[in-house]
Amino acid sequence: MSTLTFSDGGTLYFRVLPSSSNEIGTYSLHITVSASTKIDEHEETLVQLYPNPTSENLYVTAPETVIIDFVEIFNEEGQHVKSIKGNVSSINVSELSKGMYFIRIHTEGVVVVRKFVKR
Repeated sequence: MSTLTFSDGGTLYFRVLPSSSNEIGTYSLHITVSASTKIDEHEETLVQLYPNPTSENLYVTAPETVIIDFVEIFNEEGQHVKSIKGNVSSINVSELSKGMYFIRIHTEGVVVVRKFVKR
């Protein structure tokens, strides 16, 4: 069995051929996909938001080893309301309506989802 590793994602194409030119039939290909990430489960639980609830700013804390690529905020209905690119530590949410929101924090290989309340 062969193992292939892609460090930055990738596409793998297969060409399945019969063992002789006369063979017609159904062929199967068994593939196992596993992912490794640069953030472990313990670090994921350390990604925190405060204060919650908030009215002005929402602060994001994470271990120094966790790099935040971008953040997305969704309302209770699942509608996208805000995006911020880069390693964020503070998000101004004053323009959002009162209610419950979900924040998706995209890191290297892992998406952390938390909820917060805007008051």
